[in-house]
Amino acid sequence: MAVIGKIRKHSGLAVILVGVAIAAFVLSDFFRAGPGGQMKNVGVVEGEEISYTDFNYKVEDNMESQKANNNGEPLNAGQQFTVRQNTWDQFVNELLMNKEFEKLGIAVTSDELFDQVQGENPHRLIKQYFVNPETQQYDRTFVIRYLQNLNQLPVDQKRQWITFEQFIKRDRLNTKYNNLISKAFYVPEAFAKMQYENQKKNAELLIGYKKFVDVPDSLVSSKEKDFQKYYDENGYKFEQEKSKDIDYVIFDVTPSEKDFQKTEQDVKRLYEEFKRTENIAYFVNAVSDTRYDSIWWDDGTLPIAFDTAFTGAEIGAMVPPYFEDNAWHMAKLVDIQNRPDSAKAEHILIAYSGALRAAENITRTKEDAQQIADSLYNVIRRNPAKLAQLAKDFSDDGSVQQNNGDLGWFPDGNMVHAFNDVAINGRKGDVKLIETPFGYLSANFIRA
Repeated sequence: MAVIGKIRKHSGLAVILVGVAIAAFVLSDFFRAGPGGQMKNVGVVEGEEISYTDFNYKVEDNMESQKANNNGEPLNAGQQFTVRQNTWDQFVNELLMNKEFEKLGIAVTSDELFDQVQGENPHRLIKQYFVNPETQQYDRTFVIRYLQNLNQLPVDQKRQWITFEQFIKRDRLNTKYNNLISKAFYVPEAFAKMQYENQKKNAELLIGYKKFVDVPDSLVSSKEKDFQKYYDENGYKFEQEKSKDIDYVIFDVTPSEKDFQKTEQDVKRLYEEFKRTENIAYFVNAVSDTRYDSIWWDDGTLPIAFDTAFTGAEIGAMVPPYFEDNAWHMAKLVDIQNRPDSAKAEHILIAYSGALRAAENITRTKEDAQQIADSLYNVIRRNPAKLAQLAKDFSDDGSVQQNNGDLGWFPDGNMVHAFNDVAINGRKGDVKLIETPFGYLSANFIRA
């Protein structure tokens, strides 16, 4: 399984890192709505619109997962079509079933999800993938060891684990729903008793009959009204659903030479805007098929075209557009820093309703979460030694049961941006309160 990758080792040496904003383009007008570049919705389910942006993000995630399952091999056109179709079915299923789950009060708590991953009787896929190679049996220690090192894995493997965890949660919801439906069938005691009595009764029958084919036609006289009567009484037996006969043709959409020329003109125009823009992140997210990535890159880790151009270059250096792997690429050097390649930190996560990956049983508001985090921050600022116990008592991070809030060493760029920035740029012993998409990281004892 792709998510169970080899854990990378990182040295403690400071390295010179290059921050690069990369704009990778595969431009087309297929999903453009017109002037202003507004994206169309791909569909509407039960009155809820599915935007192209949300759909495309999900498709990209599923493409990456499928690619990982193919040992990194690129997907062919047929596989890509299947992934898109399955993604659409996934959206429809989730939108319809989420309403049913909410109506019936079906949910998966964080404790329940923890039990599905690390409990004594975990989800079937956990048992399948975390197997001791020597005994060929499921080994719980492999799960715990993997999760303890999760923050040290590459970003793509962490994203695959999140997708895997979401699947387990969704499967658990479906299992609960199916169990509820199956248990809803009730047989009254009187009917059950009658069925039991009928099953005990025995009867002997002697039946004699003569086949119609053995009766000579000359002995049977039928009139038109007999046929009409039979038709009127038995016509319902021959009713059929309406059917349609459809002929269709599939045209492979491939760009023409004119399309390539038009795309190249658009790329050159965007390149001129790219050189002038001051808000790099906004520009990249607006026009690129690859979202802006703020992580820092070490020498030798960038694509060869970028690495060669930026070695010894000054801030603001550009890589002009070039075509490779069916996409246009361009880049701009936005900063150069001498940074540590890793940091170590302890934390307490206080999530709130609506935060990224927040458990369904978390109902506190964002304001309440901030107040709790602020109180914990003040306590730990005065006595950092209390963090481990407070993490076990208050943290909403599922890994707290194993690590008491200690994240261990993690490489630069592997954490959410706000937290990563404090960890890398802070001083040893700093205590911070940080807001992230996951909630408030209260009283972070940074040991950089």
